[in-house]
Amino acid sequence: IYTLRNTLSLHDALPISTFQGIVSLGLRLRHELFDQWLKKKWPVEEVVKNLKYVFFDPEFSPNYADDIEQSWNYNIKRHESIN
Repeated sequence: IYTLRNTLSLHDALPISTFQGIVSLGLRLRHELFDQWLKKKWPVEEVVKNLKYVFFDPEFSPNYADDIEQSWNYNIKRHESIN
């Protein structure tokens, strides 16, 4: 599970890390893309790389895609170094 500022949570299923769902509060997102990714059983890493395509209406909701990807990469590297 990845959470950004209590507004976005990505859920995956281990051990293969398939994207299982998303919870978003206060963010304007294109949910039809998430639906496609869920149906095609995308790896969560691919979802994170493509988040830039789900944000819209920047005047109402900032695009956090870069922040999420940077944080994801940092946490993956940190997790790998622990194991």
